Amino acid sequence: YLRYTPDQRAIVIANFERDRILQSVIQLPADFLSGLKTTKNIQFREILTGKTFTVADLAQGIPVNVATTDAWILTF
Repeated sequence: YLRYTPDQRAIVIANFERDRILQSVIQLPADFLSGLKTTKNIQFREILTGKTFTVADLAQGIPVNVATTDAWILTF
């Protein structure tokens, strides 16, 4: 789930599986990416844990590894 305004962007990724980790690369829509000032070296913050990570190029997607019955809420 992607939600954004001119001032804030959030992505919610949920893993409802009880026996499988979600390992994937989340691709964002091209029309969303074209509206960003840059897609390079984007820092994400996972608001449930406060952890941060950087994605070198959003056009290549966001790699995720979400534990069973867990969720990430990312802001950037």
